[in-house]
Amino acid sequence: QATMIYANTINTFQIKSGNENGEFYLRQTSPVSAMLVLVKSLSGPREYIVDLEMLTVSSIGTFRTSSVLRLTIIVGPFSF
Repeated sequence: QATMIYANTINTFQIKSGNENGEFYLRQTSPVSAMLVLVKSLSGPREYIVDLEMLTVSSIGTFRTSSVLRLTIIVGPFSF
């Protein structure tokens, strides 16, 4: 989710890396936020490192900025 909301901007969200096997996708839930969704079960033990990006672009073309979040998901060897 964006921490600041600027007038006349458009935010887009994407998974930059860590989703080579298609375990996740991003669902944009509002103009300023997105939700990471699990597509298939994760097997463990394993550590997943997923980089998520929010790209903010001015609708009049005056600026463009990118914010990246690195998410670490640790999956244990046992299912619950």
